[in-house]
Amino acid sequence: MADDRRVADRSGRLPRERLPRELAVPATVLVAYSAVRVAALLWGIARGGSSTTVLAWIDVAGNLAAAGQGLVAALLLARPVLRRPVLGWSIAGATVGVALLDTAVWMAVGSGQGIARARDVVLAVAFATGIVILTGWRPQWAVHHTGAVNWTRLRRALAIVAGGTALVAIVAGVARLAASGPAGVWYRATALLLSSASLMVVVALLAIALTIGEQRAEANEERLRQLAEAQRAYHDDR
Repeated sequence: MADDRRVADRSGRLPRERLPRELAVPATVLVAYSAVRVAALLWGIARGGSSTTVLAWIDVAGNLAAAGQGLVAALLLARPVLRRPVLGWSIAGATVGVALLDTAVWMAVGSGQGIARARDVVLAVAFATGIVILTGWRPQWAVHHTGAVNWTRLRRALAIVAGGTALVAIVAGVARLAASGPAGVWYRATALLLSSASLMVVVALLAIALTIGEQRAEANEERLRQLAEAQRAYHDDR
């Protein structure tokens, strides 16, 4: 029939199914994030001119890797057929490696504050974790024998991460106060640790809040399911 949505068009191809809203929204945000990273990189080059230093080239690679992470995550959300563990782990390892290399070069020859580097490292690790999860990886300690996520264990692990990174931030802050000056490698390293640990605390707390919300949502769905089954049983008895 002409009005059948599943009938192939003139080229012989079936119409493409629309992406669900719960996946379309985060995919759009990820694409926008990647576009912003590329635009910021191009704007910086246009204002400051191209540089041939090692740090400048590593900065370019780091920004492109960050933009690539967003695009890859968006593609994995939009195209489940691409969710292959080998692809996910390869991209995650490469992008995190570029972020760590950028940070190492900055600590050795750079100058200034390390907030941007800390942000990029934390974002790289967060995106890498999300990518490998999308491609099927699950930590065994966070999964029930039934295959469901053990939210309690996951929340406990995130609390340990938050507490540990908070302790690292405190130690790094004390070490930064004892550093000789802003030009030294030790000062940059402590500044990087302080910023990275602080951001990780925020990310861990947000993840804990997310796990609480997901657990409550699952509990509500289970109660609604039980209520629906009870209502069906009641009507069947009548």
